[in-house]
Amino acid sequence: MTNAQPSGAMKKLVLVIIGIAILGTIIALAVYYGVELPAQNNLKPPGNGCSPEQVEYYTVTCLGNCGSDIHCVAECRIRMGFCSGDRDAPPLPR
Repeated sequence: MTNAQPSGAMKKLVLVIIGIAILGTIIALAVYYGVELPAQNNLKPPGNGCSPEQVEYYTVTCLGNCGSDIHCVAECRIRMGFCSGDRDAPPLPR
């Protein structure tokens, strides 16, 4: 039996493919760190969102008033100005 040796052309083809893969990885990393990451760092959350403490306060208060009625809880949150920018949130109990 003879051992089949890869030809010189096949070795060159494999090296070219590996080189293209490495070059693609380098370009992708350069684009990520040069463009995508700075763009993500400039994103800011909206200013009219609720803090986790406010969400818990509204939920506990409205569930206490309404029980498990989903429509009542939704109405309660609207009446209380839940996470709206037009009205200040009530102070949280300490």
